[in-house]
Amino acid sequence: MIMKKILFVMLVGLLAALSPKALAIEVDGMYYGINSDNTTVFVTYGPNKYRGDITIPNTIVYEGKTYTVSAIGHSAFSGCNDLTRVIMGNTINFIGSDAFSGCSSLRAVTIGQSVRTIANFAFYGCSALTEIIIPDNVTSIGQSICSYCTSLKSATIGDGATGIGYQAFMNCRQLKEITIGKNVAYIGDEAFLNCTGLTKVNIKDLAAWCLIDFDGSAVANPLCYAHHLFLDGQEIKDLIIPETITQIRNFTFNGGSGFTSVDLGNVTSIGWASFSLCTGLETINFGRSLTTIGNSAFSSCTGLKSLKFPRSLDQIGSYAFEDCDSLTSVRCLSITPPELQDGNTFSYTCLLKATLTVPKNSISNYTTKWCEWRAFRHIVESEFYECDVNCDGEVNIADINMIVDAIISGQTDDIYDVNYDGEINIADINEIVNMILAI
Repeated sequence: MIMKKILFVMLVGLLAALSPKALAIEVDGMYYGINSDNTTVFVTYGPNKYRGDITIPNTIVYEGKTYTVSAIGHSAFSGCNDLTRVIMGNTINFIGSDAFSGCSSLRAVTIGQSVRTIANFAFYGCSALTEIIIPDNVTSIGQSICSYCTSLKSATIGDGATGIGYQAFMNCRQLKEITIGKNVAYIGDEAFLNCTGLTKVNIKDLAAWCLIDFDGSAVANPLCYAHHLFLDGQEIKDLIIPETITQIRNFTFNGGSGFTSVDLGNVTSIGWASFSLCTGLETINFGRSLTTIGNSAFSSCTGLKSLKFPRSLDQIGSYAFEDCDSLTSVRCLSITPPELQDGNTFSYTCLLKATLTVPKNSISNYTTKWCEWRAFRHIVESEFYECDVNCDGEVNIADINMIVDAIISGQTDDIYDVNYDGEINIADINEIVNMILAI
C-alpha cells in the first residue's frame, strides 16, 4: 500500500511538471497540442518565440496523420515581441485567453471566418495594432480583449456578437472610430474608459442601439467620448426614436453632443443620464406617452432653451435638468403637477430666470406649500387649455381632426379631453378653434 502511494505521488508530480511546451508537437516552425479527440490540434507555444508574419494553416500533417487546427490556445503567442502579422485559417473556432497579449510589434491580424469565441485579454497590450475587425461569425467577446492597444485607430464589432466584455477597449487612446454590430445587447463597465480620441460611433440599427445595456456606466458607451453617432454612414443630428422603442435605457445617448433635436415618439420612460451632456441638443419632443424621466436624464444639456412636458408625465428624477442654464421656458400640460423627486431637478439659474407655464385653472396646484414646482420664480397660467393634441408643436386643423376621430371611435384617452371636463366632445373642438383664432 505504501509503495502504491509513493508511485501515485511520483506520477502526479511528473504530470504536473509537464507543460504545453513539453507536450507540443512542431510542424513547419509552429507548435501544436493534440486535443483529446485525436483529430484536431490547437496552436500553442514552444521553446522558440514566434516572429515575423505568420499564417496559421487549416490543417497539419504529423507522423502521417492529418489534423485540423481548431483553436489558438491560452498564451500561444503571448510576449512574442517580434511577431508582426497573423492570418488565421478558417477552421479555428476559438481564440484563448492572452493568446496574443503583449505582442508589441503585431501590426495586423486577420481573424478566421469560423471563430466563435475570443477569450479574455486575447490582444491585450498589442501596442502596434492599428485596426481590428471582428467578423460576424464571432459571438462571444471577452473582457479586456484590446485594452492598452495604444495604436489602435479603428475597431469593428460584427453582427454576430451579443456582448462586449468589461474594459474591452480601455486605454485605447488613439481609437477614433468604432462600429457596433446590430446584435450587441450588452457592453461591460469601463469598456471604453479613457478612449479619449474617439470621434465616431457607427451603428446599423437605431432600435438595437436603444436596447443595449451599458452595465450602469457612462464609459461603457463609446458615445461618451465620440459625441457623434452615425447610422448607415450618416450622422444623426435629428434623433427620432423608433416607434417600437418604449424605454430609453441608462446612458444610451450620454455625451451625444452632435444631436440637435430629439423626438421620443412612444417612449414611456427615460433612464438615468440617458441624454446627459448632449450639449448641442436644442429641442425635445417628449411625445404623448412619457411617464417617467430618470435621474440626470438631461443634465448639462446646455443648448436647451424650452421644455414642454406632456400630460402623461408623472415623475421627474433628481438632477434631471441640472446645469441646463439656458432654459427660459418650461411648460407643463397636466393640471396635476408631475412629481419631482427632490428640489434638485432644475438648476438654481433655471428656477430664477425660466418661466413656468401651467394649464388654465391649475396654478394653485403648482404653488401649494409642498409642491417643488413652487421654487420657480416666475409661474404663469395659460390663457387657454393645451390644444396641441398631436404634440407636433403646432395648434391647427390636424388637432381638430384628431378630436373628431376620437369622438367617432369612442376613444377615452384624456389627451383628447382638452378642457379637462371629463368628456370628449364638441367643447374640446371649440377650445382648439378659440386658440387658433387667438393665435
